[in-house]
Amino acid sequence: SYKVPLPLESLPSQGLASAKQNAKFKKPLLVVGAILVLGFGGYGVWQMTTFLPTNDTYEKLAIAKTLRGHTDVVNSVAISQDGQTLASGGRDNAIKIWNLKTEELKTTLSGGLNDSFFSLALSPDGQTLASGTWDNSVKIWNLKTGELKTTLTGYTSWVRAVAISPDGQTLVSGSG
Repeated sequence: SYKVPLPLESLPSQGLASAKQNAKFKKPLLVVGAILVLGFGGYGVWQMTTFLPTNDTYEKLAIAKTLRGHTDVVNSVAISQDGQTLASGGRDNAIKIWNLKTEELKTTLSGGLNDSFFSLALSPDGQTLASGTWDNSVKIWNLKTGELKTTLTGYTSWVRAVAISPDGQTLVSGSG
């Protein structure tokens, strides 16, 4: 795990390997752990359903919305703190940004040929998106402009988890 200070504008374009490690990572580690558990084929959701008290609980579950737009598997989703924006990243080398209120696609962020997106995290202010990719990097996006701000490298395997702390000051990521 690496600790990278935010604001994200101050991040270097290269060199995650040189970032300082920090012992204060308990909360982000829990967030990353939750992402990992839920990200492996819904295993975490399956485990939770085995502990539900009665079958009556299932009657309360329903699909609220279905957003269609990806051309391949969706690997990760993230929802903004205000509940208005959803980001979905998939194996189709695209991140889709959705308006949850209107259910409309706002924009598509395109990656390169090997940019299958496996993990996403939105900043608390909803202006920045961090994405973990198949090409062994973390990409930082400006959601207002849709532009790629920077790419963090230094991994030897694809980035399976990214998280941004609730105060927006720390970005953590995990790789194989």
